[in-house]
Parts: sequence; structure tokens; C-alpha cells
Amino acid sequence: MLRTLIISLIGAFMVIPVATATQVYVCKDERGRTLFSQKPCPAEYTDSQVKEVEYRPGMTFEEASERRQAAADEVSSNNERLSLERMVSKAGATIEKLKQERDSLISEKMGLASSLGGPNASGRGKAIVDELNATIQGYQDRINQQIELQTQGESRLKALNSDR
Repeated sequence: MLRTLIISLIGAFMVIPVATATQVYVCKDERGRTLFSQKPCPAEYTDSQVKEVEYRPGMTFEEASERRQAAADEVSSNNERLSLERMVSKAGATIEKLKQERDSLISEKMGLASSLGGPNASGRGKAIVDELNATIQGYQDRINQQIELQTQGESRLKALNSDR
């Protein structure tokens, strides 16, 4: 009889739904950027908190789905924002690198063109300058592409940040 009672109680406890929760780490860095993660915050993030997404007994499937979807949307939006910030930063660095390469090449080729001597110096100097102009145009096209990427990224970031 006692054995039956114990087995019945254990069975009853196994059937009772238990509230479950998922932890989401919300990490902020010194620039105010937010990172959502399922793992503890990396060292470079100074402010962190743990957000509980709770699923309680009796919660309908739709309610639980809405909570999960809201958490997923928040993480997805944050990931998109971080990706855009990296893209904008990378485009800016690429623009600076291309400008430095272009300026260095201009100095080198102009020095070469002005140092030419001899009977065909003007023809060779003109060829160097023509080649330089074509190369400069190539650099400018690449710089313009990066500026366009940077502008699009900044515009999408602004739209994302205004949606918050």
C-alpha cells in the first residue's frame, strides 16, 4: 500500500508542468552598443545583465511562441545592427587605405615622370602620366564603391536605430 502511494506521488510530480526559463545575456560596451548572447558577455563589454525568458505552466503554445519570437527578433535586429556597424567601419578603413595607396602612387609616378631625361623624355613622361591618370581613376572608382557601401550601411543603421 505504501509502495503504491509513493509510486502514485512520484507519477503525479512528473505530470505537473514546471516553469522553464531561458537566459539571454544583454551586454553593453562603452560606445553604447548592445550584444545579445546565450553565453556570458565577453570581456570588452563593461555592462551586462541576464534577461530571463520564462515559460510558465498553463502558457498557451501561442504565448510561448510569441515570447520566443520576440526574443529571436531582438537578437536578429541586434545581429543585423552589429553586422552593419562592422561593414561601415570596414568600408571607412578601406577608403583610407585606398587613398593612401593612391597618394603614394601619385608621388612615386610624378617623381619618375619629372626625373626623365633624354631625347624621348617628354613622350615617356606623357605615357607615365597617362598610365597614372588611368590608375587614379581606378582607385577613385573603388573609393566611390566603398563610400556608397558606407552610406548605405549608415542609412540602414539609422533606420534600425530609429525603430527601437
